[in-house]
Amino acid sequence: MNKKYEKAIDAENKIYMKMRGTLSVPKTESTGWKQFDMAIDWLCYGTKNILDFGCGSGSLLFLCAIRGTKKHYGIDLASEAISCAKMRANMMDKGEYQFENGSIELIRELKDKSMDGIILSNIIDNMYPDDVRELLTECKRILTDQGRILVKLNPFITEEHIIECNMKKLGQDLYNDGFILWNRSTDEWRDELSSIFTINDEFEFLIPEAEQVNRIFLLSN
Repeated sequence: MNKKYEKAIDAENKIYMKMRGTLSVPKTESTGWKQFDMAIDWLCYGTKNILDFGCGSGSLLFLCAIRGTKKHYGIDLASEAISCAKMRANMMDKGEYQFENGSIELIRELKDKSMDGIILSNIIDNMYPDDVRELLTECKRILTDQGRILVKLNPFITEEHIIECNMKKLGQDLYNDGFILWNRSTDEWRDELSSIFTINDEFEFLIPEAEQVNRIFLLSN
C-alpha cells in the first residue's frame, strides 16, 4: 500500500524533519477552535484506549491524554512524524503512548473491540477509496460496542478551485494536488460513514488562519 502514497510520505517526512528542533507539547485542552474542542471532549468521554490513524506528530493524542484518556496508539506512514511523536511523548506527564510507522496492516493486528476511541483526522479523504473502505471496516472491528470515532475531513473543493489549482484527475472525485485528495461532498461522506457506523452528530467549523471550513463526523458502533 505504501507505494501508492510515496509522494505524500516524502512530503510529510520533509515537514517533520524541519520540526525536530522546535518540538513541544500542549499544556491545556484547547486547540483554539471551540467546536473542535467539543468534538474531542465527546470522543474522550468514558474513553481509556484510543487510536489515532494518521497521527502525525501525536498532537491529538496528547490533547486526549490531558482530558484523561490512558493508553494512546498512533500510526502514521511518515517515519519522521513518528520520530517526532515519540520525542514529544517523552515530554508528556500524562498518558501511555505507543507510536508506530505503518498503515492498515498494523490495525489488522489489533484485537477485536480493543479500542474505546478512534481518531481519523484529515486522513480518509487523503486515501484511495478501497483503502478507506478497508480502514473503516477494520475500525468497526476493533471498536468496543460503546466506542466512539472522531472523523475530521478537509474542505470540499469546488470545480473552479480544481481547475484553478490544475489538479490532476485520477478517477471519479479523486485528484492529485501533491497529495491524494478524495474530493467527496458532505452528503457522499455521510452515506459512506452511515453504512458502517451510527452518526451521532456532524458539523462544520472554520479554521480562520487557513481560511478553510473543515467537516466533523462523530460516530459510534
